[in-house]
Amino acid sequence: MSRSAETQAEVLAKTTFTSHTSALPEATDPTKATTFEQLGLHPPIVASLKAAFSNVKNPTETQAEFIPAILSGKDVLLKDETGSG
Repeated sequence: MSRSAETQAEVLAKTTFTSHTSALPEATDPTKATTFEQLGLHPPIVASLKAAFSNVKNPTETQAEFIPAILSGKDVLLKDETGSG
């Protein structure tokens, strides 16, 4: 990550974003979701994901956290090592 990108990431990490209406029902806990459908992804998107990545069966913990946030309109920033997935 370039120094400029790291600086932007640090600024964004300190920024509070307002929440939009969630795409998931109130009772749904995304951390307990075991399927992409439970996270709120539409069936055609899940079918495309499965066709493109047949070895991917379930969302990772990070995906379970971020997919609902993205679907609800939040900005998401994830910083990780290159090649970590």
